[in-house]
Amino acid sequence: MEAQHRTSSSEAARWEGMWSAGLKPGDAFDAARVEPALASAIALDDASKLDPPLGMSRASEMTALVPGCGRGYAVAALAKMDRFKHATGLEISPTAQKACEDYLKQEGVQSKASVVVGDFFTHETQYNLVYDCTFLCAIPPSMRESWADQMSKIVAPGGELFQIVFPINESRDANVGPPFALSKSLVEGLLVPRGFTLVSYGASEQAARKAPGAEAVARWRRHE
Repeated sequence: MEAQHRTSSSEAARWEGMWSAGLKPGDAFDAARVEPALASAIALDDASKLDPPLGMSRASEMTALVPGCGRGYAVAALAKMDRFKHATGLEISPTAQKACEDYLKQEGVQSKASVVVGDFFTHETQYNLVYDCTFLCAIPPSMRESWADQMSKIVAPGGELFQIVFPINESRDANVGPPFALSKSLVEGLLVPRGFTLVSYGASEQAARKAPGAEAVARWRRHE
């Protein structure tokens, strides 16, 4: 039986409070750039050298979702790809939405990208690619099963969940966060029973964030 969760009003207020306090590029969880792991994958995909391709096929008219997109660095990067017709950012904070809209306009991709305010756990649209960077590690451990249930709904059959697994730190208390510590085995336990296959997994060559742990790149295919 699926666990049913919604983002609590207190969680939403906490994130809005961080953004409305004046979060600047490079502050706190804002990496001030698209993560190197995703940037590298996009560059390889654009050169037809990524196997399998982002979204797990070389089809055109692909769609992408970035939950917890923040300022929208990843949204803009995906929107610039020729194969993707639209990239959507999802935020719980209206102030973050405004910051993302401003960034998308700055990057000139507003015709292929958008950001909406909403709850990830009740989002209904399916996408060829979902990019989870620091979203799973930001939610309470009690909501992880719901995260996995939702991923199995919004990643289209044959599509991809591209995930930055962070922070990987065995010495960190699993209940201290955010960010809450993750591991390969933890994420496998969430996704494999829900119809995902791990296509590749490896350490990120250039982590976007420093402590409290290392990061790895996991690419998951949802079963057809």
